[in-house]
Amino acid sequence: MLKYWISFGLQSLGTLIVLWRGVPFYRSFLSGELDPGSKNLLWSILVILLIQPAYWWARKRAPNPGAKSQGKTVLGHTILFLSRLIFVFIGSLFTAVFYMDMADIHLSGRIILLIAILFSTFCYTLELERLGKLLIDGSN
Repeated sequence: MLKYWISFGLQSLGTLIVLWRGVPFYRSFLSGELDPGSKNLLWSILVILLIQPAYWWARKRAPNPGAKSQGKTVLGHTILFLSRLIFVFIGSLFTAVFYMDMADIHLSGRIILLIAILFSTFCYTLELERLGKLLIDGSN
């Protein structure tokens, strides 16, 4: 069970980095400054390396919080809300990137990296949803 929570913590850390570094990343993405030596590129790769292995490892090891109770039901709903809120926020930032400069975006390493970060965030929100549902009714 401890290994699961470590994995969940790594995913959470990766998502917090996306939220913390999001605006600088998007600015460098739009300006074309996201080169191999860029700090934002290193942060982006770190996010993917934190979230993806931890998510796929934890996917096989869902926690069992035990019998549901009123406190766990409220916590479960709070976690589900947080999951949706995170994905809407990060998804809207990604959407803004595409709408702001759609003509200049080419299928390149930068766009693939952007999609990989969005997919990693999606995986984290799925993990949050699974945890929230387990707390609410004990099912995946």
